Amino acid sequence: MIYENEKIRLLTALLHAHGVKQVVACPGSRNAPILNNICEEGRMCCFPVTDERSAGFFALGLSLAQGCRPVAVCVTSGSALLNVAPAVAEAYERHVPIVVVSADRPIEWIGQHVGQTIRQTGVLDLMVRKSVNLVTSEQHAEWYLQRNIQEALMAACSGAKGPVHINVPLPNASEMPLTETVSLETDAAGDGKSLNYRKMELLEPAVCDPQVMERVIRPLLAARRPMLLLGHLELDETVQDLLSRLSRRMAVVAEAITWKEAPQLPPLLERLDAEKMPDFVVYMGGSFVCRQLNTRLAEARGMELWRVDADGEVTDLFRCARGVVRVAPEVFIRTLLAQAETEAPDHASSQEEAEAKDSACRYADFCRQPTWAEAPSWSEHPLEATVAYLEEQLEDMDYTYQVHYANSRAVRWGCRYAYGHKLWCNRGVNGIEGSVSTAVGFAAASPDKVILVTGDLSFFYDQNALWNRHLGGNLRILLLNDHGGGIFRQVKGLEPCARLEDIVSAAHPAEARGICTQNDVGYLHAGSFDEMRMGIVTLLTEETNRPMLLEIEAMIHENKIQQ
Repeated sequence: MIYENEKIRLLTALLHAHGVKQVVACPGSRNAPILNNICEEGRMCCFPVTDERSAGFFALGLSLAQGCRPVAVCVTSGSALLNVAPAVAEAYERHVPIVVVSADRPIEWIGQHVGQTIRQTGVLDLMVRKSVNLVTSEQHAEWYLQRNIQEALMAACSGAKGPVHINVPLPNASEMPLTETVSLETDAAGDGKSLNYRKMELLEPAVCDPQVMERVIRPLLAARRPMLLLGHLELDETVQDLLSRLSRRMAVVAEAITWKEAPQLPPLLERLDAEKMPDFVVYMGGSFVCRQLNTRLAEARGMELWRVDADGEVTDLFRCARGVVRVAPEVFIRTLLAQAETEAPDHASSQEEAEAKDSACRYADFCRQPTWAEAPSWSEHPLEATVAYLEEQLEDMDYTYQVHYANSRAVRWGCRYAYGHKLWCNRGVNGIEGSVSTAVGFAAASPDKVILVTGDLSFFYDQNALWNRHLGGNLRILLLNDHGGGIFRQVKGLEPCARLEDIVSAAHPAEARGICTQNDVGYLHAGSFDEMRMGIVTLLTEETNRPMLLEIEAMIHENKIQQ
């Protein structure tokens, strides 16, 4: 666990690493450990100013006189923080990077009539570019603290620049050791006296294209096991074609919700042993359906990883990001491909470079090789077998279609069996609500056939989506009804829960026949393997002016619901 003195040591080290050379120090006991650490370490110059209102403007003047260099102002808890607000507002309007560091009471004492205590978290949000609260838990505490501090400091000095707020909950000064200071060097010697911290960098191509080329693009292309990793991201057909060309030079790993030619991630991850893990990764986009990917890459050692984000947001999903490239993913992909196709492997400057490029090409083939898992049979898992059969039949359709999946197990199966077409899914927040409505809205604006695959909870939660005047014959719904949240029956640790069925997985006896009847939606039902196959063929090929729904009903758990 990161104890409070280590929190202060990390803050001191990262302030200096991100260019803060001057700190305006306001008196107080709660912030005393912070100021003591900064002063004793000695590399940042402290200016004592008693009045916090004046201190904020004093910091503003220091920064302006030095070409808008970041300057910190450190205050104690309570109304002291509010007194810097006028200067922070001025800095916000003038884009001056003032770093407000406020000591605070521990969270358990907020709102308990403890002296010099207000609700400090977010109190300056309307006039800062970023605010963070350094509250930690035991798991991943050091990474979380580093990420939060660096997000704030990078926001202060990037783009338009501006003030930021770092709130630091601390115990009483009497409980804090004032003697422990920090070496601003990383713990290379492993002596325990210095910190094992890593400064994140923000590269902005508008002003430093050469840096991006030298720090990210060329090292990626020169790596032996390079990987371009794409989370949930909307990419048009042109960019997806560029990815296909890039995949001949490096591993391009995504899911069908992002890239229509995405490899199956679970089988791929099973093949990525320690010797085949990537050595250089560029990650862009949002979350992944496959949770195994997060775990495997977070455990990788010796891997350099850079994040590409249009807004420069710090998203360190794998807890090892070296920095962020502030550029649109599409622009980065185009630049990367242009550089890759400019460098001919046959004309490498050395044998070592030629071997590295040959290794990268073989690694790309390894990661692209489809290793389709055998779909379970109807008797083993009827709903998963249904999705596999649907995707197999879609390959033979001669019309243009768009496939939507609801969250939870449906989209996981979709990513496992779909290949050659993109999946649509509400993966921004990953909730079950609105999946049917989104598909209905899409179908209302698209000439293509829209196929929605949804579980029962997602469907019944959003059944009012069919109470809509804009439904047409291009909408087809495959409803996988196992009468409850089936995914909860698979979560380890929930097996002994006495209320697993009725409370946790929300077991129910509902079916969709009545909903379809009242909304003039064609209804099909399947409860066997043969009925499922005939139903899917009908669902995909029937010519009709009204929507159609095929309900696959399968009780795959022991406690069947009585009708």
